[in-house]
Parts: sequence; C-alpha cells; structure tokens
Amino acid sequence: MSTKTLVILLMLFNTMGTAVAQVLLKLGVSDLAKSWPFVLLGIAIYGLAMLVWLFVLSKADLSFAYSLVALTFVFLLIFSRLFLHETLSALRLSGAALIIVGIFLVARS
Repeated sequence: MSTKTLVILLMLFNTMGTAVAQVLLKLGVSDLAKSWPFVLLGIAIYGLAMLVWLFVLSKADLSFAYSLVALTFVFLLIFSRLFLHETLSALRLSGAALIIVGIFLVARS
C-alpha cells in the first residue's frame, strides 16, 4: 500500500471519527444529567482521531492532509440526518457536493 493510500484511509477514519464525536457530544449535552457517557465517549473518540491525525502529519504534506479534513463536514451532514434527525436543505447538500469535488481534485494532485 502506498503512503498516499494509507494517508487517505487514515483520513477517512479521522474525519468519520471526528464527525461521530461531534454527534455524541451533541447527544450528550442535550441532556447532560442522563447522557454524560456520550460526552465521555465523544471526547475519547476525539482523542483517538487526534492520534491518527498526528500520524498522518508525519507521513503527508500538510496542504494535502488538511484538505481532506473537509470530509468531516460531509460526514457530519450524513450523521446529523441519521442520528439527530436534522433537516438537510438543498443548499447544504449542494455545499457538500462541492466539498466532495474539491477533495477529489486535491486527492488527484
């Protein structure tokens, strides 16, 4: 497996983990008295994502790796719809599509 492929796979894990952590934090702070385990789990996942990020930084150019962080917005839209039942407007979906196009262009560089 090439370094670039490894970086992309790790960044997928990182961005998904970050989005999941955000959803867990949102669920946790909605009713902190009952849902504090969600907050703790969200913080733990953030910590793991940070360790993955540090490894990615050791292997890839910052300008390449950081552009993949934008995937977090796309995953967050999906997870917010699935788990928080948020409404997704056409503008939000269009923005996500533009992010995906931009990431595709950067990944090909």
